[in-house]
Amino acid sequence: MLAAQLRLASEACHEMVFACLRARGFGDLRQSHYDLFRFPGPQGRTPSEIAAHVGLSKQALNPLLNELEAMRYIKRVMNPSDGRSRTVTLTRRGLRLVAAIKNALDELEQAAEAEIGSKRYAIMLDAAARVRDVARRQI
Repeated sequence: MLAAQLRLASEACHEMVFACLRARGFGDLRQSHYDLFRFPGPQGRTPSEIAAHVGLSKQALNPLLNELEAMRYIKRVMNPSDGRSRTVTLTRRGLRLVAAIKNALDELEQAAEAEIGSKRYAIMLDAAARVRDVARRQI
């Protein structure tokens, strides 16, 4: 039940952030686009790095990057350290999206802390980190 509760909480948090983004003018994003912006995000990374981070093949990622580029969230530029590859750079619109994501997450954290109290909130964060560590040791 632990993994299910954590997954359900995570899904609810992502749904809330995604709803905030739609309300703030980013209604053209799909969930598959939003997933590419999860921490640490695409800024300065190669498509191969992004694909590995989100668990997609490079072939599956490219259409999403094409769409984000057409919607003016990102642009792909030549990698300064390796002229054979490209690096993803956030546009001004992409930077506004990242700021909106951060603001929505901040609002969520403030609401959660207000709901359960500062002490219990801190305990919850610590417990979640410990669960993550336990799970990683089991691998």
